[in-house]
Amino acid sequence: MKRTSVFFLSIFIFSNLTCQSDTSVPIKINRLSKRVAVFEALNVNVTVVASADGLLIFDTQRSPGIMSDVLKLIRKEFGRSKVHYVINTHGHWDHASGNQLFPDSIIIGHSNCPEYMRQNPANSIVNIWSIRNHLKELKQELDTLQENTQRSDGLRAEITGRQMVLSDFESRYVTTPPGITFQDSLILKLSDLTLKLFYAGNAHTDHDIIVYIPEEKIAVTGDLFTTRTYYGFRVNQMINAERLIQVIDRILCDKSGIERIITSHTDQLTEEDLHVINSTIQEKYGRLKDKNSAARLLEELLQHNQPAVAEKEYEKRISVPGGEYYYLEDEFTVLGRRLMGAGRHEAALTVFKKECDTFRESALAYDNLGEIYLKMGNTEKAIRNYEESLRIMPYNKNAEEILKIIRK
Repeated sequence: MKRTSVFFLSIFIFSNLTCQSDTSVPIKINRLSKRVAVFEALNVNVTVVASADGLLIFDTQRSPGIMSDVLKLIRKEFGRSKVHYVINTHGHWDHASGNQLFPDSIIIGHSNCPEYMRQNPANSIVNIWSIRNHLKELKQELDTLQENTQRSDGLRAEITGRQMVLSDFESRYVTTPPGITFQDSLILKLSDLTLKLFYAGNAHTDHDIIVYIPEEKIAVTGDLFTTRTYYGFRVNQMINAERLIQVIDRILCDKSGIERIITSHTDQLTEEDLHVINSTIQEKYGRLKDKNSAARLLEELLQHNQPAVAEKEYEKRISVPGGEYYYLEDEFTVLGRRLMGAGRHEAALTVFKKECDTFRESALAYDNLGEIYLKMGNTEKAIRNYEESLRIMPYNKNAEEILKIIRK
């Protein structure tokens, strides 16, 4: 039987139930079955499954403080404290920043996840700036609202939560990657449940996984899908569409069936939604798969050669008459950011240079080039490229604010 417990705006409305001392942020609990519940705070879902061997937690929120509040309610809801597994669907900071709260649990993710988290710590200067800037915008909006309205109360609660995130990153955050990883798939057999973990291939990141639990007829998909038509990636040749389609097919064809798809930010999707997603990806990818992508060519060359060699071969191949390569800026951006996230900075630099050469009036291209130079410690070139991004797009807040940080 499905039961929904709402702790939304709890610090204002339901103080007798959850109390300010219990949680600092609004948290909504959506009980899907006797063993499964979804805890939502600051627009991020944490899925919990209660197995006979202990609690299974999928993703760990935006920060240790937020996850600590969620964990209090998890233990209260299930009447249990032992956490057996923590599973990271991917390593983005808004879903894996509470990992450090589970030193005695087994944390699992894809083999690419640990390096991504080390290369992109949640408490990076750029991320802290982004949170501060968002807080500033929220406070400015609050100043324009009347007191004691639903929107103003909600905004205050969100500001409280995001201030907690900022405080965590400025003081106590510790990068805590998964300790157990896998490359293709992993099956975990518990006393009463089976967890089937599948690598989804390059999509939202290069380390997305989907977890299917046949006994509960659920799949946890992280940031891969938001709705049946809106995904955490664009369907092009930079994603491993064939692998993703294969994984979805395996779940849809499993004899146990599938009823709910639990995403990271939205309400659950259905089996029908998953069918629509699968057919849509197949259709969109089918239009592109036989065409020659310039970004895909560069990716293949960088896989087998040093960046300087790959760049020369790339220029040679695309200049061949009749080559008929297509150039899609989004593919270059995805490739470069994927390489940057994996710590392959020289390769990412090559990609972003080619992006700027190809899309000379793109503010995004120069923004990307500025970011990789900043990661590589070349402040002078970072400034130059962020300035060029601002020239092209004078209202580019990202470039403007990062330049302020660099020049301090």
